[in-house]
Amino acid sequence: MELLLILTCLCLSLQDTTKKVYANRCTGGNISFSAFCTFTALIFFIVNSGGKLTFSLDYLPYAIGFAISYSVFMISSVQAVRTGSLSLTTLILSCSLILPTIYGICILNERVSIYLCIGIILLVGALILINLEKNTEKKQTSKLWPLYVFLAFIGNGACSILQKAEQISSDGAYKNEFMILALAMSFAAFLICALVWER
Repeated sequence: MELLLILTCLCLSLQDTTKKVYANRCTGGNISFSAFCTFTALIFFIVNSGGKLTFSLDYLPYAIGFAISYSVFMISSVQAVRTGSLSLTTLILSCSLILPTIYGICILNERVSIYLCIGIILLVGALILINLEKNTEKKQTSKLWPLYVFLAFIGNGACSILQKAEQISSDGAYKNEFMILALAMSFAAFLICALVWER
């Protein structure tokens, strides 16, 4: 489990860095980039399933909700790193995990631990400290950056909430099927939009 968490953190960091490199070098192709990332994630879950898939209409609403949230997150996050600071954008998006935490406490009646409180305090402290830093990258931040970050924040948090809700409703089943269906819908939407607007 610890190794999986470490690999997840490394992959997310690599993804954010790749977004910034792409945003700096390419002025367009935002949707194409999102489609490529989504397709990569889709292949991962297909391989991870081992071909043992059981599809059901029971998790279709959750998959649709996830696809919408994920699409908003991907497009907005690319625009956010393109128009503002990578370090601040990444930190704020990491804080979006507070949304499923609030969902767990308020809706699922999960216990509030001392470690959770310490973690939230540290996150708030990190946001304050990084905002105090004066650098040229922050001065070049676009006026649209707060909107992009907000949309990406909500989208990313909503993805985690929908994953949790689906797992509760299906009693822990259909993990791969849910992700494959949701990512397939997002990829199809990105592909169609890219063909229409980025030709």
